[in-house]
Amino acid sequence: MDEINSSPRPLSTSLSAQIILYLKALLLPPMGFFWGYRYFRQSDTKSKLIGLFTILITIIEIIWITQSTITAINTINQQVAQQSALYGL
Repeated sequence: MDEINSSPRPLSTSLSAQIILYLKALLLPPMGFFWGYRYFRQSDTKSKLIGLFTILITIIEIIWITQSTITAINTINQQVAQQSALYGL
């Protein structure tokens, strides 16, 4: 009788799998936490480093997106205020 393996299959650590993982983390930043955590839970050091790097990419990108959004909003507010002052609104 075959035994059922209850442990999950190890995640791929090949270069192509890493590139795909990092691209997915860049394109879908919140999901990078989930994917990185899955790699970080693995027992080998290489998987842990891949997971950590994926989580770091996600954190850096979220910070960058937040700062860019705040800058864009402030710029738009300044332009609206200048137009309002120009036309006496």
